[in-house]
Amino acid sequence: KECFDRNKDFCIVNDTSDSSKTVLLIGSSVGASYAYNLAYDLDKENKFIPMTAGGCKFIEDYIKVYENKEYTALCDEEYMTNVQKIIDKNQPSYIVYSGSFILDAGGGTWFLKKFSSQFNDIILVEDFKKTL
Repeated sequence: KECFDRNKDFCIVNDTSDSSKTVLLIGSSVGASYAYNLAYDLDKENKFIPMTAGGCKFIEDYIKVYENKEYTALCDEEYMTNVQKIIDKNQPSYIVYSGSFILDAGGGTWFLKKFSSQFNDIILVEDFKKTL
């Protein structure tokens, strides 16, 4: 729990000068459920950074908003920017990407492209594929 739902100051496990590779866990609570076992089972020469938040998937240039256009606290532009910086800084890396990808165009929460006011599921799906 202590490494879940962070917007910044993500946990770093096995952060030593001997760390040859980095394993990044990026995703929603689905991915967070793997974090403890990954941290425990990974070889100690692998640095491990879990970046998970409830209901949040990293999709470059997107933010998550509620139906009434309010940003969610842990899936906003700051979160997306911080995740991207850590990906860029920790290369080469292994990235474990997780989460459920269900389009909810009829209400609830949406992922909107930054600076856009309309939900477009076709663009979202194409940009999601680019992120992977």
